Amino acid sequence: DPLADVAWLLMSTVGEEDLVMGLVPKRRVIELYEDERDVAVDRERLLWWEVLATWVRLCMEARLVEHELAQDPPDLRGLLWDAGSARTTTALLALLARLPTTRHAIR
Repeated sequence: DPLADVAWLLMSTVGEEDLVMGLVPKRRVIELYEDERDVAVDRERLLWWEVLATWVRLCMEARLVEHELAQDPPDLRGLLWDAGSARTTTALLALLARLPTTRHAIR
């Protein structure tokens, strides 16, 4: 599904005006995609892909922290990713709260 790629690109954005990679608002990226592909993006379907992409990133970050702690001696520089994990976790919870089926369970 091409929306999986769009969701990965939108990583760490939640609101429509959040900047994608610090450059362009999320809303505008979606508009550009729709114009280029000549399709209307199903926002609910995109949201599910965003949740999945964010979950995958969170798992990758957790695995990185686990790997760094397993080193002998531990290389604590890798733990700088923990700040990234906190941002990813915050983004994941915000995205989940927007899903119709989980809106009330998250709060």
